[in-house]
Amino acid sequence: MSSQSYLSSPFSPPPLDESLTLPELYDWHYTHNRDYPLFVYEDAPGSLQTISMGEGVQGIHRATTFIRERTGITSDSNTDGNSQVIAILAASDTITSFCTLIGALRTGAAVFPISTRNSAPAVAFLLAETKAKYLFVSAERALQDLAYDSDKLCRKYVEVQKMDMPVFEDVFPTKRFDPHFEMAAVGVVVAVFKPRSPAIVPNAVNVIESVIATKCDYIYITPFFLEAWSENIEYINALAKLRAVVFAGGPLDKDAGDRLVRGGVNVYMTYASTQTSIISEFLSKEPPGMEWDYFKLSRACKVHYEDFGNNEFEIVVQTTDRYRPIVINTQVNGVDAYATGDLVSPHPTKRGYYKVVGRTDDQIMHSNGEKTNPGPLERMLNHHPLVEASVIFGRGRFQCGVLIQPVQSASFNSTNTTQLVEFRDAVWPIIEKMNAFAPTHSRIFKEMILVANPAKPFEYTSKGTLRRQPIINEYRQEIDALYDAVAESAQE
Repeated sequence: MSSQSYLSSPFSPPPLDESLTLPELYDWHYTHNRDYPLFVYEDAPGSLQTISMGEGVQGIHRATTFIRERTGITSDSNTDGNSQVIAILAASDTITSFCTLIGALRTGAAVFPISTRNSAPAVAFLLAETKAKYLFVSAERALQDLAYDSDKLCRKYVEVQKMDMPVFEDVFPTKRFDPHFEMAAVGVVVAVFKPRSPAIVPNAVNVIESVIATKCDYIYITPFFLEAWSENIEYINALAKLRAVVFAGGPLDKDAGDRLVRGGVNVYMTYASTQTSIISEFLSKEPPGMEWDYFKLSRACKVHYEDFGNNEFEIVVQTTDRYRPIVINTQVNGVDAYATGDLVSPHPTKRGYYKVVGRTDDQIMHSNGEKTNPGPLERMLNHHPLVEASVIFGRGRFQCGVLIQPVQSASFNSTNTTQLVEFRDAVWPIIEKMNAFAPTHSRIFKEMILVANPAKPFEYTSKGTLRRQPIINEYRQEIDALYDAVAESAQE
């Protein structure tokens, strides 16, 4: 996001009384902010190209026409209260994706974007679960194959019509205005990659280069990029020139966040989920500094804190007259609510501030009723140079153990007793630090260190987080054997 010198036209704020839907909001801006920039991108080295609100609205309307012509959806198609569902499986550029999403909403249909990282069975399940009628797919061969395989799997549950996703040239064939169009948007200019097909794949280098080239004021990013940038002093200096660096989508490594803040970067955390949208306060007046990992929930939300012990609480978002979570999975005192599954711990001195410490479904319930929250302990262990990733286990057991996947250069056959002993000795100092931090019932003994088999690498989600339960299931035999061996040695 940026507010640099290409903002030659003033911005008129729209009404914020909830009288306008999202597509209507863009229509309002077409009338009042037609020349205000909506997107900016680097067209060539040192050359910035902008797309104005007026031009952007034409792209949205062309996308609406594109979709209506292919689906036959009209303004009368969704009058029975059950909107038709348009699914989108695409790796298109940001501008084309944006116009297509808003354009699809203008048809009156419900829009369901599907992550391109999903497997065919997962996509098939999502299509069947949402009863999608149309699936727009971008031209990449891998996605075309994914759509074909998914369609075969879900065909007996739902009939989905597969269609080609529009490309940039479909929604922006010319820069000239069509005066009968109406349009809308908001008051930030969004910096994106140059539109093209296939779209540019973001990585740690080209994203920061685009941030610098487009002179961004703010960046909204996932922790993966920040952790990579925190290792490069030039990138840290570039980020320090921004007004704010906002992250969401997962936990940011504590050391990485601290390095950025010490380098002068204003790091902010946003708490949000698909089921609730953003429910934390956005961009406080004063930068949080070294307390960047704490957030404050918006006063617009009513939240119940379910006590999980150890000064940890689950966030449960309740329905009010003005807000309703997208998903309802519980009730609090008879009121519909969404239990997020996120565990937070309150700030020791600042009332109302919390930081995420783990997940309720990650919590390990031991046989004695005590609970271990593995997240903070695993993050400490993962800082060791020989450790790629780790998973603490012990559900239904008296004590914890840990399964460690070594970095590739330190990988070995875990049945080799000599190498296993050497590896345990090497990581033991960091585990001693973990034990000093952990409650007594969560401490790990040296003989409870299990090393992963190179033939059974850890599984990860599309967000890059460990698939904890599948990993534990994969190593169930080794875990059971470890507990049996420890029990036998205790009896000798």
